[in-house]
Amino acid sequence: MKEDGYEISENILKDVIDCCARAGRMDRALELLDSKDLPADQKIYTWMIKGFTVTQQLDRALALHTKMTSAGIESTIAIYSALIECAVANEQLEQAS
Repeated sequence: MKEDGYEISENILKDVIDCCARAGRMDRALELLDSKDLPADQKIYTWMIKGFTVTQQLDRALALHTKMTSAGIESTIAIYSALIECAVANEQLEQAS
């Protein structure tokens, strides 16, 4: 959209990533996150992990969490809760503990 003369605000981009995650469009959400100069924060990581719950991809949720912590972003209760929910949705209860 920038080529059309429009600049997308950070808040709108975050909302679009959230909508993609809720709809299970994780490839699109990751593409948006990677293609924009958007600093990922704890809220975005929480949304992304919840999206992996929708698509039942615990392995990708755990990989994203590792990437997040490697980048120096601390986990929150919401992130841990989303990871537990993802593990339960994937029927991998041993990963939830």
